[in-house]
Amino acid sequence: MAVPPLPPLPTMPSVLDGPSPPPPAAAAAAGNEATQAIARELGIDPNALTRFQNEVHLWVELDATIQRLRAALKERRAAKVMLQERIMRFMAQSEVNNVSVNSGNVRLRYRVAYTRAPLSHQVIRDRITAYLGNNPTVAQTLLNVAFARERVERPCLRKLGPPRAPPGELALTSATGGDASSAP
Repeated sequence: MAVPPLPPLPTMPSVLDGPSPPPPAAAAAAGNEATQAIARELGIDPNALTRFQNEVHLWVELDATIQRLRAALKERRAAKVMLQERIMRFMAQSEVNNVSVNSGNVRLRYRVAYTRAPLSHQVIRDRITAYLGNNPTVAQTLLNVAFARERVERPCLRKLGPPRAPPGELALTSATGGDASSAP
């Protein structure tokens, strides 16, 4: 099954890049008055707000494309895992350790590797408690010190759900939760 090629990444000027080309006439006529009203209310340059709206629409478009690609990747990974299990089962039953594939310089090797189980928080807690079993408060204090981590601020952007604004329009909400695009 051939994987379709990725579409080219559209280029979009940033709000900081300076003036951007004007939007198409139909889009400009439909949202121009609303955008200018919102820009006046927020005290923002209307061109910067238009660029911002275009960037938001592009971000949403790219996010949807990424979701579709992730779904396709998930399907392919599941098929690969299923085939891998069947191939490994056949190689183990037939006692075949190496396979060369004629369609390229690919070789498959089957072997059994022994590794240590990963350490988890629960395993460490159980072992410390077993070692310091007669003094659980010392064990808990040791765990708290060992696993104490500082909080780090990490800004992120997530898509929350359907917009409250009509399709094609952008509803701006301030950090305090007030809707900046609504009329007073």
